[in-house]
Amino acid sequence: MSSTNAAKALSCNWTVNSLILKSLSPKLRAEKLYALKKKAGVPLHLDLGGEGRYSDAININPQPHTSTTGEWGREIPFWVKGRSDDIPFADNTIDKITVENAPISLKSIQEMLRVLRPRGHIYLSHPEDYAQVIHQMVIDAFPNAEVSSQVIETNLVTNIKFLAR
Repeated sequence: MSSTNAAKALSCNWTVNSLILKSLSPKLRAEKLYALKKKAGVPLHLDLGGEGRYSDAININPQPHTSTTGEWGREIPFWVKGRSDDIPFADNTIDKITVENAPISLKSIQEMLRVLRPRGHIYLSHPEDYAQVIHQMVIDAFPNAEVSSQVIETNLVTNIKFLAR
């Protein structure tokens, strides 16, 4: 199944299961979303603090509705209640993590490492003043990582590719 067809099938399954999923605890909701994505053959992508920017991502956010994307109050798709310092997924299950303009603590870094699969990717994007400190903290936590950085407009974007942990 192509990734486009898999995404469409997943979207259809999400619509059908949306009402059921809303009533589940964060951990069970995460497990069900994991199973749906796995069945559809879609790589597992978490967006920590996400509000629906990435159509393929499971959005980990304390609130089920947007607050910062210009569409205040919109329901966040593929939402799982959680925080970056307490990610409700099992160890070594996630292929890709994105964090954009969301706070990161040492506990958050530990959680990302816990859920990320070997050779998984983390994409960080924060305003430059914060990025210089926080991105280096993340890079230092993963000594075996292949790291590339680039400046795009006013954001420092760091792409950390984990080759080994």
